[in-house]
Amino acid sequence: MSEISKVSSNTLLWDSNLTYQLPSRIARKMGQTPLSRISYHRAMARKSGRIRLSQAIGILVWLNRYDLLTDKGSERMLFLQSKASFEAIEAGISFVKKLDSSEKLVMDFYHHLVDQNTRPSSIRLRKFRAKNRIGVGYRDKGALPSQSAYERRKSEEESWIFEEDIATIISIIALNPPPDLKEGEWVDLPGYVRFLRENHLSQEKVDLLLTLL
Repeated sequence: MSEISKVSSNTLLWDSNLTYQLPSRIARKMGQTPLSRISYHRAMARKSGRIRLSQAIGILVWLNRYDLLTDKGSERMLFLQSKASFEAIEAGISFVKKLDSSEKLVMDFYHHLVDQNTRPSSIRLRKFRAKNRIGVGYRDKGALPSQSAYERRKSEEESWIFEEDIATIISIIALNPPPDLKEGEWVDLPGYVRFLRENHLSQEKVDLLLTLL
């Protein structure tokens, strides 16, 4: 699909030349979703609660199977897969199968289909995009680090951290990271520090807590 920001708000989000592949109920719903309704669906997605990383990946992979991804959706799919564990990706593929076999499930997650496919680029996603433009050299498979080591190094490079790694801090101050700072098992560490400061923790206490990481 074309970049959604380059077309009229009256244009449909989903290409009717492609939605015919889907069950009639889903195709009809997609035929009633102009770009002007994106903000509504995104608000309803937030209201219904945060979905798991594997579900977000599954939704985007499912849309990709029918060539229904926008440029933003395609970029987000690659971004989420890049920082997901093998288990999360595997669970995402399982969710694709569930979506394919259940029309009701697709309708239940419809707000999230729109949301995941239209999210604007975040700072984290733009960093990911810049890194992928640089590229990496070939590495012998036998020399690759473990998946856990790779994920931890990646989180440090992008200022993300495993949620379990800040469990001690959370238990001390009883302030969980808000949902918009989390992606699956990852937490935006700079964002979390800002969140702590906004909740009137002194710089000294924030620094002390971060030494526990």
